[in-house]
Order: sequence, then structure tokens, then C-alpha cells
Amino acid sequence: WKWRGKKLAFLAREAPRLPKGCVAWELGIDRAGLKVGLKRHSELRALSEASEMCLASGAAARQEVVSMAPVAVLGACPGDRVLDMCAAPGSKSSQLLESVRPTSAAVPTSAAHHGLVVANDAGVHERMSLLKRILNARSLAEQAGLILTGGLGEQLPMMHFDGDAQSQGCFDRVLADVPCSGDGTIRKAADVLRRWTPEAAVQLHGVQVELALHGLRLLKVGGTMVYSTCSLNPIENEAVVASVLRQAGASAALVQISEQLGNLLARTGLTTWQVGEAKAQS
Repeated sequence: WKWRGKKLAFLAREAPRLPKGCVAWELGIDRAGLKVGLKRHSELRALSEASEMCLASGAAARQEVVSMAPVAVLGACPGDRVLDMCAAPGSKSSQLLESVRPTSAAVPTSAAHHGLVVANDAGVHERMSLLKRILNARSLAEQAGLILTGGLGEQLPMMHFDGDAQSQGCFDRVLADVPCSGDGTIRKAADVLRRWTPEAAVQLHGVQVELALHGLRLLKVGGTMVYSTCSLNPIENEAVVASVLRQAGASAALVQISEQLGNLLARTGLTTWQVGEAKAQS
């Protein structure tokens, strides 16, 4: 069968490049092609029905491989307390629940039952509704370790658990997958390119730094925080990390993550960059 002038190379296969510890399968066709193919091919109908059943039961989740990387690198363990600062639409929070509250018999019950994910988002009603819908698909055992909050990530209060009010920091792991210009999604969302301007990253930079700094404040000593975006702009990535490290001083340090990336292709960050200028107003 051909789609968009090309012969279908495969129907479904295990994703060839994945972060360490992740398991994923990919379709050899996009959503538009799947919609057309469902009417013509029984194999696609069977695959679609099986996929929807798994999604509805929480046995599987729809997620891009690149979206799995931040959680894989974070390395949350059974029993950990984890904060997802900007959680909507919820795929990463769902992935975190699998890590901190696993159902495997190989994991001690005490550890799995103490795992906690606080999924926060400052989005409007639609984003929170989407977050709730995705996380409600998780098992009851996983949902028992889930707290949803709605507020600005950079203003989240200190949280104390089990009466440990004297502890410095609240969480073993913090994920700061922050709001960004989204220019890294141009390959699948052409409208992002039409709306793109150099000043977008400059305007977001300050908020991104504040989110990352506050994430460190909420982190236990010895804990791990991952900062991530879906942008390619160094103003939103390397410049933010540099600013956070400068302000945090000896309290924070970069960690080598090449091992956790599995066989994903990666490169070292930039050390120099240019700042785009805003357009002159007429």
C-alpha cells in the first residue's frame, strides 16, 4: 500500500532509537494515512482497535520518543517523590507514575506504595481538563500516588510530607519541562514557523530561569532536576542553564546523561550564541 506517493515500509515496529529503560512501538503511517487505511485494510483496523483498548485501560500511552527522554534522564525510582512543574498535557506525568509506583512483583511493595507525583500546571481550564483525562487513564494503584495542582510553577510553596517539616526541599526529583517557543516542533506543526519571531525566546527566558531556580529550591539536597524544552533556541536552553548555574553557585552542578539517553542521537550544548533583536515598531 502506498501513502503520499511512498510504499509503506512497515505497519508497526519497535522504535529503533529510545532512551534507556523505555519501550515503545511506532506506526509506519501518520494519522491522516491511518484514517484512510482503516477503511481499506483489516490489519490496520485490528491494530487500531488493539491500540485503543490498551490506551483506554492505561496499559499503553501515546507519546513521542523525544518526549520520553526528560523522564528517562530524570531517573525516578520506586518510592520517590517527584514534582512535574508544568505537567499538561500529562504524558510525562503518566510516565513518572510508572517509575515511582511500579506494579512489578520485583519491586518491594513498601517502596511502590510510597511513590508520589505532584503534577502541576498553570494552564487554563482546557489544559487542566486534558491533564486530568490523561492521568485518569492510569491504574487506581498509580492514581493513589498522584496529586494535581493548578498554579504558577515558579510560585509553588514548599511542601512537607509525613510530618517532616524540618527537611530542606521537598522532592527527590523535579521535572521542569517549561513553557517555550516550541520551535523544535516545526517538523509537525507548520503554524509554529509562521508565528515564530526572534523575540519570543527573549520574552520567555526570564520565566524559564525562574521556573528552573524554583525547581532547585523544591529539590532535596542530593536530588536531581531535569530542565527541558521543545525549543532549539539556545536562549531557552543553554542560556537558561548557564544563568541558573551562575545564580545557584555551588548548590547545583551539571550531570553527565549520555548513558541514560540510550541510543538516541545527541550532541553537546552550545557555549556561545547570539540574542535575536525585537523588530522595530512603526
